[in-house]
Amino acid sequence: MTVFVGYARVSSVGQSLEVQLEKLKHCSKIFRGKQSETTINRSALIECMNYAREGGTLVITHLNRLARLTVDLCNIAAELDKKKVALQVIDQN
Repeated sequence: MTVFVGYARVSSVGQSLEVQLEKLKHCSKIFRGKQSETTINRSALIECMNYAREGGTLVITHLNRLARLTVDLCNIAAELDKKKVALQVIDQN
């Protein structure tokens, strides 16, 4: 059985996570972050990556919620691959 883990992030306190959370409601656990993406050391992302397990799927709404820099996205993808965790992006092919 695949465990779906969601990750939702907005860049500032004034923004709402509601749209993302609605799209991630099928996930068994959702990690929420309200922090700028200028740093890869986001506590919610770190917790999410630590929680993700082999055979599971990390679900996000858009790639830019996970990372804005290609190098950061590649590093996250490599870590997910190493852990044998799939990545699903809902609103992008």
